[in-house]
Amino acid sequence: MKRLISMFLIFVSLFLLAVPASASETRAAPLPFVDVKESDYYYSAVRWAVNAGITAGTDETHFSPNAICTRAQVATFVWRSFGSPKPKTTKNPFVDVKKSDYFYEAVLWCVEKKITTGTGPNRFSPTEYCTRGQVAVFLFRAAVALGDWTNEELAENKTALMHWILEIPRMRFEDVSFSAYYGHAVYALENWGLVTGVSDHPHLFKPNRVCTRAEVITMVYRFWNYNWS
Repeated sequence: MKRLISMFLIFVSLFLLAVPASASETRAAPLPFVDVKESDYYYSAVRWAVNAGITAGTDETHFSPNAICTRAQVATFVWRSFGSPKPKTTKNPFVDVKKSDYFYEAVLWCVEKKITTGTGPNRFSPTEYCTRGQVAVFLFRAAVALGDWTNEELAENKTALMHWILEIPRMRFEDVSFSAYYGHAVYALENWGLVTGVSDHPHLFKPNRVCTRAEVITMVYRFWNYNWS
């Protein structure tokens, strides 16, 4: 199992070398936003994301950090953080995602990489608000996608990852069960230091609470700033 985990980390390390806008390497210009201060926990994340082209403001002088993120926005943030790669397929499984949508290629790529499967038969629900649990799943699956494995390798390594996650000491979040659909994702991300509890209750993750722009960008920033080696 240790050999498989080592393979996972090697794949991730090699991929990170090819990413043009890493969280640690981007030379950031000053932010134009009046609603993002240097004292804010998300300041560095927003500065990195804006300069890397992952997100922009909601207008020229506002980032709107407390605005709620939709599923389409989260998929787009994740896709752009990978360098906005072109999906290999043009097959669209969703009736609520159109080619004219700004998130069209992002969603197709996320489906291709198994980062998302939608919310139901033929539905992605792009305008639905994204919860903290859903964002955790997006990022955990993105970590698996970094390896770009074949189906056989993916199955083998996902099994190893599940065994590894099960060996993690009891998670501090009192409101997250491993049996929940987001359980394994939150377990892993918390162990990697990519997610924390909510500010007013550090021992609660509140997986069903909707996620703000500041929270999502901070999670994506930590994802790329993590020392995977």
